[in-house]
Amino acid sequence: MRNKRTLTIATTTFVLLGLAAFGFFRYLPQTVKAFNPQPDPPGYGLVGITNGQTLRVTVVNTGDPPEPDTPNPARVVLNFRDGNGNLFRNPDGSPIRRIAFLKGGESTSLDLNADNFVRGNQRLTVRPDIRIQQADPVVVGDRLLPPDPCIPSAEVIDNNGRTQFMMPFIPAVQRTAAPQ
Repeated sequence: MRNKRTLTIATTTFVLLGLAAFGFFRYLPQTVKAFNPQPDPPGYGLVGITNGQTLRVTVVNTGDPPEPDTPNPARVVLNFRDGNGNLFRNPDGSPIRRIAFLKGGESTSLDLNADNFVRGNQRLTVRPDIRIQQADPVVVGDRLLPPDPCIPSAEVIDNNGRTQFMMPFIPAVQRTAAPQ
C-alpha cells in the first residue's frame, strides 16, 4: 500500500513538473524573425489623371546655394512610366523626360498634361519615375562635406494651377553587401 501511494505521488509530481515546464517554455516571450524577399519599392504608385489635370513631378536640392568648394551637383532624371513599366512617350515617340544637375538650392520639374493624351472621358494611368544620383562627398581641408539632400515631390494640379492633391514619395531601402 505504501509503495502504491509513493508511486502515485511520484507520478503526479512528475506530471505536474512536466506541465509547469511546458507552460513556462510555451508562454515564455519569444523573438520572431522574418524575412521579406522583396525590397521596398522606391518612388510612387500609379496615379490616374484625366482631361483638365496635369501631373507635375519636382526635385529640389535642399542644400545651401553653392560656394566655390561645395560638392558636385546631384544628377536627377525625371520621367513617367505606364502601367507596364514602359517609358511614357510624346505622340512623336520621344520619351517625356528631363535630366538636370542640381546644385544646392536649385530645383527642376516635369509636367504631364492629360489634355495632350486623352480624349473624352478617358483616364490616363501613369507612374512618376524619379532617379536621383547623389554626388560623391568632397573633402575640403580637414572636413568631409556630404552631398546635398534632394527631395522629390509629385502633385496633381488642375489646369487652372490649383493643386488637387500631393502624393508621398516612398524612399528606397539602401541595400549593401555583407562585409567579407
